[in-house]
Amino acid sequence: MKLQEQADTILDEKVHLQEELDSITLERQQIITWGRKNVITQEDMEYHLGALTLQELSLKRELATHSEVASLHELENWEQAISEYFFDLQAGMASLDVKPHNEKEAEEIFRLKKDIVKALVKRVYIAKDKELSVEIHVDVLAILCKAAGDFMPVQQVGTYIHKPTCHAHPRQTLTGG
Repeated sequence: MKLQEQADTILDEKVHLQEELDSITLERQQIITWGRKNVITQEDMEYHLGALTLQELSLKRELATHSEVASLHELENWEQAISEYFFDLQAGMASLDVKPHNEKEAEEIFRLKKDIVKALVKRVYIAKDKELSVEIHVDVLAILCKAAGDFMPVQQVGTYIHKPTCHAHPRQTLTGG
């Protein structure tokens, strides 16, 4: 699947998730109305509202992930930003391949190389024939956010906590934390 098709699919899924969240909101309102009219018991209302909250949190997490991916798609020249990052990284590493003039400079170059390895290398494989394979890890999202001037908002997914009402105090108000 091409990148553009994947982006279109994600945008469609994002719309679908938002529609599901809207549906949950309407369902929540209906359950509260039934509870007020005593069509359902207080315990049933709390049970259904709790189930809806779990559904809502799951959908919001999924929507937040899709929103990040959609934001990446909307970023112009993202491929160029990644290429520039790797070019800069390569140039920086090449600049460390110089003969140090003194012990202090040698220690500094070694420390910088060590920091680069720690930041990039996820795993090193050594085969039986002593062939090395290096797996690197790069946070592409962070690179693109920096290239975009941190314009991409990351949606925070909230948490809903419901304290069930105490039957000994029927007039107790509901609170969220």
